[in-house]
Amino acid sequence: MTNLGLEFNKRVYRNIKSGSDNIQYRNDNLNLKDLLIQTKLQDLKPSQLDLSKYFPKNEYYSFSLTTAGQGFLIGTGNEHGTGAKLSISNKKRETHEFKMGFHFDHSTGIPVITGHNLKGRIRSFFPIAYSGNKKELITERLIGDIKECLDKEVDRNFVTELQNAIFEGKELSVSKKDTFLGAYPAKSYSRAFHYHLMKKGTNSLNETKVNIAAGTFLFEDTLAHHKHPLKDPNPIRFLKILPNVEIKFQFRLFDSGGLSADEKVKLFEFLLQKYGAGAKTSSGYGQFKKNISQNKISDLPVFGNFIAISLDNKGKIPETSQTTQTQQPKKAEISQDDTWVELDTLKIGSLVWGTVLSYSNGNAKIKLHIKDKDIVINVNGKFSKTEKAKLIITETSGKIEKGNFTITKVRKKK
Repeated sequence: MTNLGLEFNKRVYRNIKSGSDNIQYRNDNLNLKDLLIQTKLQDLKPSQLDLSKYFPKNEYYSFSLTTAGQGFLIGTGNEHGTGAKLSISNKKRETHEFKMGFHFDHSTGIPVITGHNLKGRIRSFFPIAYSGNKKELITERLIGDIKECLDKEVDRNFVTELQNAIFEGKELSVSKKDTFLGAYPAKSYSRAFHYHLMKKGTNSLNETKVNIAAGTFLFEDTLAHHKHPLKDPNPIRFLKILPNVEIKFQFRLFDSGGLSADEKVKLFEFLLQKYGAGAKTSSGYGQFKKNISQNKISDLPVFGNFIAISLDNKGKIPETSQTTQTQQPKKAEISQDDTWVELDTLKIGSLVWGTVLSYSNGNAKIKLHIKDKDIVINVNGKFSKTEKAKLIITETSGKIEKGNFTITKVRKKK
């Protein structure tokens, strides 16, 4: 089987030429995209990344969560793309290259979350990663999370002891330190859909409708970057793992820090499902839901605005599939009342109201009640549709004085 990581990070560049037209490089990028989005996960044999056979049963722990929302991003900070244009004479024509990186296992070519990155993400849920007021807020939040997840009443000293045991391994022998083994996509429950794929031509591109089979797990996405409000956006292409892909997280854990290994893995699962992982979690990526292995593929939602395909009785795509374009949902009209506030009056820890626009499998899309601002955030938790919810701001970005201040993460007020 083709090593996707090798194709993505190396072979796609083999025909790029400096100071010349790059028609072949464009075609190589289109072929790469075709390969990535049409590869079925099970064809890569992801079970080879299962590490359970290398550890005693009483030390190896794992759980699976399924990607939700916009999908999952890993390795976007890795360098990728050249910025090359298709033609020297026409620099506006692009080469359809991916502009952001993606992380693959070197030997298998399967996308993975490294143990180092998994440890870093879980560490970010603990106050050890912060200082000042943020440290106090995270401490209080974690105390609440432990109560909600494990039904344990703990204090600040307990949190300090726990985080030192997990992340520093203080007063523990090397053989008894917790180890984060990483994570990998174990199974895809993605549905079949139609997609308009650009096909190569000598001097032009042709748009061709192709059938993407059920069980694929990668897809392209774009960020519409605006350099100027009055100019056309400059789309930034990147690769992502689709929604409805099961991710298996692996650990080697021991009893320490006041929690048993069983309690630790339960807490880790709870925190990842509640706060997400990977890049751009505030934009709807990196969200998880409980394992959906009991569902039928035909019962799962189709992501985005793509067209679902009805499978035949053998679970395959029929040669002629009669489908209908899903319509864009209308924007909900929300009347403003006394719960609407000015953005510059808010900060981390502030109460803010929001209206639930949609809800599915523990994930809600909520419009915040901010005057003259359209801020919609994905929030994990139990909500009812169209509910007016009380929320607590847990993360912001930008500065008020620079005009780029916004709210990036909230949680439901208990």
